[in-house]
Amino acid sequence: MKKVISLLSISGTTVICESEVKGDSNVTKIAAEQTLRKQGLFLTWSKYDGTEWTKTVYTNSLAMSNTKTALSS
Repeated sequence: MKKVISLLSISGTTVICESEVKGDSNVTKIAAEQTLRKQGLFLTWSKYDGTEWTKTVYTNSLAMSNTKTALSS
């Protein structure tokens, strides 16, 4: 891969997950998954409901952005 970037932006109770992948010219498929997790007691992590996103493209670049609103503080 030439470039992989993932960003997580938080504003109040809204989270935006953004990812960008750019592969070499011989890359023909990219699959990406974003999952938002929250820390619980004793350093355990659990997934927020409705915050698992996947995307597959049959090219050498992928961009995805997903938003979750009304999260607990």
